[in-house]
Amino acid sequence: MVKEKKRKASIVSGHGLQAECEELAQRVDVLKEENASLRTELNRIKKEHDELLSQNNSLKVMVYPALVINLSTYN
Repeated sequence: MVKEKKRKASIVSGHGLQAECEELAQRVDVLKEENASLRTELNRIKKEHDELLSQNNSLKVMVYPALVINLSTYN
């Protein structure tokens, strides 16, 4: 009788572990998808950042000479 209860408990806990493993595997898949999505977004933002830095540097090159000329007229 005790052996039968232990056997049944073992089977139930085994199924519980299997179900938990399946749930964890599904969670891993969801997190992998989320990670891929976040990496894609990060790459897009990095590219946009680089483009904005380039535009900023171009504007500085255009504006700086005019700024120097304007400042020299005040002296």
